[in-house]
Amino acid sequence: MAKKKVIQEHHISYNPPLTVRVTKGEHQILTLIDRYERKTVSRGFIEALKRWIKDNECRAVNINDR
Repeated sequence: MAKKKVIQEHHISYNPPLTVRVTKGEHQILTLIDRYERKTVSRGFIEALKRWIKDNECRAVNINDR
């Protein structure tokens, strides 16, 4: 029997309140990035994220209300 994916709401913004629906694993990654408070971010990190988005955007699916 396949595991049912756990869906969570992730706040993109609190003012104004804006959330997106993501899987539990994606929520964990986003939370870690949000908590990583640095004064600077390397250009390499940003480039790596852009590349990951470019390579994976075609696989993105909408998570419907259940």
